[in-house]
Amino acid sequence: LNGGVAINLQGGKVYANNTDIIDNQNYNRGPVRVNDSVLAGSVLFMNSCKFSNNESYARGYALALWAKSENCIVGLNNCNFQNNGLLKANGQNTTSSGVVSLSSPSVVLNNTIVESSALHRYGVGLLRFASANATDEVLANNIIIDTNPNQKTSVYCSFYCDDPTKINLKDLGYNIVRNTYNAKTTKEMTLVDTDLSGQTAD
Repeated sequence: LNGGVAINLQGGKVYANNTDIIDNQNYNRGPVRVNDSVLAGSVLFMNSCKFSNNESYARGYALALWAKSENCIVGLNNCNFQNNGLLKANGQNTTSSGVVSLSSPSVVLNNTIVESSALHRYGVGLLRFASANATDEVLANNIIIDTNPNQKTSVYCSFYCDDPTKINLKDLGYNIVRNTYNAKTTKEMTLVDTDLSGQTAD
């Protein structure tokens, strides 16, 4: 399927609590997909959910959760993302656009995203904010770390933003990230004093 094998939201509201999203395989866009193209005002809120061992066959989209609409709202609280990866498509290496890719107004609080970029074949980041239009994003108290010991460059990063001029990022602090490199604009994302970042996983 073209994403959404676990949750495919195109209108309405979904509240998931203590839900495991594990061992899914899909073509792209992740097992949880929000694609609100009809101005329906979708709401997705996930609390204490686990994303693990999900795999995608195609390049360019998120491995676990993909939300592409300025019309919807996404909330993630106390969720865990680990060991999500890419498979080869027709024998070719593929790349991802992050484990979580958000093009919607979102609140990302108290989550743990600990992945290895070796499984993702060097996409654009573990957590990606991507939007053609202006959106509001709230980020606080997350652990976002690439565990690949061989990845110490800016090619792959913990935290990626397509265009900081279009995304109103409200960083409330207390985030731990491996690095904050923005590969598209070749600029560092500005974090607040209570955030902790570094170029290595340790």
